[in-house]
Amino acid sequence: MGWSRDNSRQQTLALQVARPNPTRDDLRAAYERCVRDKENMPFDRALTVPSIALTLKNAARAAILKRGGA
Repeated sequence: MGWSRDNSRQQTLALQVARPNPTRDDLRAAYERCVRDKENMPFDRALTVPSIALTLKNAARAAILKRGGA
């Protein structure tokens, strides 16, 4: 049986994506892996720059998922 627009149940199913929230330790580990010039970009400053903070969060989430989501 294929997809049917008339099947109301198919329209109500929502994709559930588990996005783990990284801890400060996870962010610190991502910082150690991603930032080369740690003298010019200390950890606390890296978290205040939106683009770098987002990159660190994504790297930390990827590491969490890679090790099994815990």
